[in-house]
Amino acid sequence: MTLNISDLFTPATVAQWTNTILATASALGLPVTSWQSGGVGRTILSVVASQMAATDDVVSTMAQAGFLDSAAAVTPDPSTGGDPAGGWLDLLAASVYDVTRIPATFATGSVTITNTSASTYGPFAAGTYHVSNSATKSTFSNASVLTISAATTTTAVFNADVAGTTGTSSPGAINTPVTSLIGTTVSNAASLVGTAAESNTALVARCRLRLQALSPNGPSGAYQYFALTAYDLLRAEIPSVLLTGGPITRVSVSSSKTTGTVTTTIANVGGQVTGITNFPITAASTATPIVITANGHGLANGAVVTITDVTGNTAANGTWVISAVATNTFELTGSVGNGTYVGGGQIDGGDLGQVDRVLQANAVPSAITAVTTSAIAIPVTVVVNVWVPAAYASAVTGVVQAALATYFAQLPIGGVSVNAPNILPYNEFIGAVFTSASYIKQVTGTLNSSTSDIPLLSNQVATINGSPTINVFST
Repeated sequence: MTLNISDLFTPATVAQWTNTILATASALGLPVTSWQSGGVGRTILSVVASQMAATDDVVSTMAQAGFLDSAAAVTPDPSTGGDPAGGWLDLLAASVYDVTRIPATFATGSVTITNTSASTYGPFAAGTYHVSNSATKSTFSNASVLTISAATTTTAVFNADVAGTTGTSSPGAINTPVTSLIGTTVSNAASLVGTAAESNTALVARCRLRLQALSPNGPSGAYQYFALTAYDLLRAEIPSVLLTGGPITRVSVSSSKTTGTVTTTIANVGGQVTGITNFPITAASTATPIVITANGHGLANGAVVTITDVTGNTAANGTWVISAVATNTFELTGSVGNGTYVGGGQIDGGDLGQVDRVLQANAVPSAITAVTTSAIAIPVTVVVNVWVPAAYASAVTGVVQAALATYFAQLPIGGVSVNAPNILPYNEFIGAVFTSASYIKQVTGTLNSSTSDIPLLSNQVATINGSPTINVFST
């Protein structure tokens, strides 16, 4: 007997098992033609056929779970509503490839509260002051203790209450105080972006990249794997390091035939990855905490930096959270100087710097020069006109916002190649909106006031410029 993969992967149905059992019984001389529907013989046959079909289904699923592509097919995708705990694919990825799925992240960012009253409110403990996006109904809460002073504006960091893309909100979309206080309004100046759990397709791709990452010769896949996995690797460090812009979702690797330099270009869901790499230090004070001088560093309070190669005041070397940030200086929180600065030193700072640190430690071979850069964000002004039945007119704005955020967050660096290389394709953009809900009847729109494809360079990534304009028409 020859058993093909298709036979193993396709379980027999109840009807097929019924026919097989009848044929076997007939060959054994049993009076199958006299078995009537509802009779004992037929009933027993139906029960056995049902049980065998169910067993077949389990065996088929287990067999498919042993191979990456087929395991993805039998695992409900957590990125589109499947069990966040994963399934067969997660077990295969972890046990064979030592790769775990990147979980969903919470949309995080600044929300401004304007208080026109004469009252001071708070302090509110972390997680107790709530605001919402009126279009998507997603809610958010303060990340730390919050006091809202009288007759002032207060800006604080807020986190979505639910992980994933449901919390993604464009500028101005978080506009409703859930915690009702007299005289207060809320708004967000910049987008808050949450990510779904890593999709089955992305997890399969990262498992295959993992094989290249095992090579000591630094193949392209090694750089891609460690950039895409940096979020988890950094979270696992002690103390934990969190990429503030979320996981790296897109990677492009190129090398110069002239210099041999390998360039890894990365992007997160928001597009551009903030930070600096190999940035020079000019001084490190002997103080508590140490004050680093690095002219025009561009970092912000709370950023994580890794400092290497400082001589003299060697206590500055290591990974630190920074504070007291000025244009040319910052403090290393918790540090204590141990000598007079002699010279040297460079900074890997912010998300870009921390990803570069992961790549340098895990993917870059000896004697190879490798640099990590952020994709350049190209803001695109988006206008969408959508026609829906009147019953869905109030709900569709949030649906379209989420669809646009997801579409732009997944666009590869350098765009896609459809009718031409390196473009943001207009028709694909329209299709992403049209397929976001079954009740949408018609979609038109523009990208930068045009219905043409948007050209991109190989190191550019398209992002939404501010809030998309969504015009809803009832049919």
